[in-house]
Amino acid sequence: MRFMRLWQERKDAALYPLTNILHRLNVSPVLVSVVGIIVAGTSLWASFWYAQPRYFLLGLWAHVILDGVDGALARNHQRITSSGPLIDTAADYGVGIMALLLVARFTAVPLWLLVMVGVLYGLLLAVAYVRNERGVPYRLLPRGRLVFYLLLTIDIVAGTASLAWVLPLWIFVNGYLLVTGLYVLARVDR
Repeated sequence: MRFMRLWQERKDAALYPLTNILHRLNVSPVLVSVVGIIVAGTSLWASFWYAQPRYFLLGLWAHVILDGVDGALARNHQRITSSGPLIDTAADYGVGIMALLLVARFTAVPLWLLVMVGVLYGLLLAVAYVRNERGVPYRLLPRGRLVFYLLLTIDIVAGTASLAWVLPLWIFVNGYLLVTGLYVLARVDR
């Protein structure tokens, strides 16, 4: 828990100059989240239209950066809203599904495996959202999507075709995170 709080404080401090500019321009954290979805969606469209999966990588990583900025903007300038975390979670899930659509279109990964990843990812985000709403801290920093995005980037750029054997491992590790997250929530509810 201390590690996560320290990491978040350092990230927020590093992003303060940018969030200060956005705050002065009256840009809301929710708008930053929405822009992240639009950028990722536009790049997915370009990937499909031009049959170039690399185009999506630009929007994907732009979303990841904007996803870090929106929370820092909210915390640095006391602009936390009740709808912000829900919109942020929806944005993360939407872009995750976009990444899975890209994988389905441009790789030979079986559809059943992608469906399992999508369902597990949605469940993980739901548990994370509930934990955040209840103030239940994490012992680990569960960022399975970033690992998936990194693997996807390597797969597309290097042409390794490694996702088919790496995704089952991702499912196992994130399944463990889901079970432990549910366990901690159940203990808190007692």
